[in-house]
Amino acid sequence: MRLSWLPVRQNAHLHDPVITDISEWPIAKLDSNREAFINELVEITYSNMLKRSREKGTSINSIIANAVYYERMRIKKDPWKIDPKDERKWWKDIKKQLVQASIERPDSKNLPSENLEKELLKKIIYRYSDEIVGNFHQWYYRLVSNLFPVVFTAMLNVFVGRKRERYFGDKRMLKMWEKMKITGPIEKIQTLSKTHTIVLLPTHFSNLDSLVVGWAIQTIGLPAFNYGAGLNLLNVRFFAHFISKLGAYKVDRRKKNAIYLKVLKEYSILALTKGVHSLFFPGGTRSRSGAIESKLKLGLLSTLFDAQRINLENNNPKKIIVLPMTINYQFVLEAQSLIHEHLKNSGKEKYFIEHDEMNDSLRIIKFIIKFIKAESDMSISYGDPMDIFGNYVDEEGKSINDKGEAIDIANYFKEEDKITTNNPRDSKYTQALCDTLVKEYLRINTVMPGHILAYTAFELLIKTTQLDLFELLRFPERELEINYTEYLGYFQKVKNKLIGLNKDGRVGLCDEFEGDSHELIVRGLRNCGLYNSKRPLRKNKNGNLVTQNLNSLYYYHNRLLGYDLEHIFN
Repeated sequence: MRLSWLPVRQNAHLHDPVITDISEWPIAKLDSNREAFINELVEITYSNMLKRSREKGTSINSIIANAVYYERMRIKKDPWKIDPKDERKWWKDIKKQLVQASIERPDSKNLPSENLEKELLKKIIYRYSDEIVGNFHQWYYRLVSNLFPVVFTAMLNVFVGRKRERYFGDKRMLKMWEKMKITGPIEKIQTLSKTHTIVLLPTHFSNLDSLVVGWAIQTIGLPAFNYGAGLNLLNVRFFAHFISKLGAYKVDRRKKNAIYLKVLKEYSILALTKGVHSLFFPGGTRSRSGAIESKLKLGLLSTLFDAQRINLENNNPKKIIVLPMTINYQFVLEAQSLIHEHLKNSGKEKYFIEHDEMNDSLRIIKFIIKFIKAESDMSISYGDPMDIFGNYVDEEGKSINDKGEAIDIANYFKEEDKITTNNPRDSKYTQALCDTLVKEYLRINTVMPGHILAYTAFELLIKTTQLDLFELLRFPERELEINYTEYLGYFQKVKNKLIGLNKDGRVGLCDEFEGDSHELIVRGLRNCGLYNSKRPLRKNKNGNLVTQNLNSLYYYHNRLLGYDLEHIFN
């Protein structure tokens, strides 16, 4: 019942690396020339900012002054322990020099002061560039990539293998792929990665996603990808080890000034034009609601169009290949704090954001152990590769339109037969790509028992109580009980609808859908929200369903939004 792709052979060792010499990987080459890359990034950003300043009539002085103001406010109101020790003094010195330049320059003819402002701009750009550009340690990558499967497999057999042997007499060695399943057009992706630049665009539910995606990339033999990691994750020791050594470029979401954002954008463009495979979470951050992202961030996605245009202008044959991915869990470590934040931001009620579980390394380790011990699986689905305009591509990277014809994407950038820069035009292209990605996420998503379990229960509660969302979430949980017989009937209707969508190629289903509905419910109850102390759904002594945590139930319910299943309950 899966989508019509053949699943990857589920063992990391069965897929040889596409490029066997790690030093030849694009990200390794970038790291070995890190200082030269930074200098090039500084020059490009500096040149483009001066050009933009002239076009808009904005002074360099005002741009720097704005950055100084917001940086000093950030340092005062939102300091992190990982911030550079010299930060306060550094920005104070920048302010002094900027004030001095302003005093010495009563009019625009004072060239020494103007040059000082340009020097300050370049100095700030360099500091940001050095902070953003990551490091890729080849020895550390080898260590982690070899150690992770061994440790995971060992833990899997300690916690689960013994149980299987005791109850079922099954003595075989369990493998990673039995917990973490990958589907998608793997051979096509491997072929394209040799001659084009892959941009992997996954859904984002947990801070563990970066590690999961890294494993999924390695499993199918691709080189390591360049990816952005929130600087806040360096506060968590568990993630700091990986982020600082495995090529992640660092993103500080506290910094909103124009200089920082420009450096970040130019970094992405430059890395792509140099053929570095990249990973973006186009939702920008973890899904707070638990739903598949429906609104994507245009900023980083717009850099794909800049990079592709530059490649065409330079006669670079590399195409930017867009590769959607969905990551499917049945329980998420941060679910409780994420849904609280979503409800708080909705403006309908006042919710207090709880402690973010991802700030505690011990919780993360406990979560991983619980995942291994549970019957719950994880599904990772690669979508079909496409160009930045949403056309699917063949094994050679040729773009194919809806009529099955090969097309030249250079024509998208041409005006009067010349490739041009046109921001309004490219903004429309970026929005169109976002719309295509949202549809693709729904298509390649794999529905798991916990998803359909929670969806049916929450929709049935809305139907039977006749309450709106926020009235229901305020309702005492102890007074809510779902008749199991009624629930089973609606569950079967939702299941049948999903099976129909699957046959039409509009959604993926896990293997458990081949069993009967009762067994699917049992598996869902075992796994949905497993990490939460108060479970989203369980059976009571009467055999009916009750919830200990409505917010959590709502979070896991949201995973099936977008499939027009609501009408089943109307």
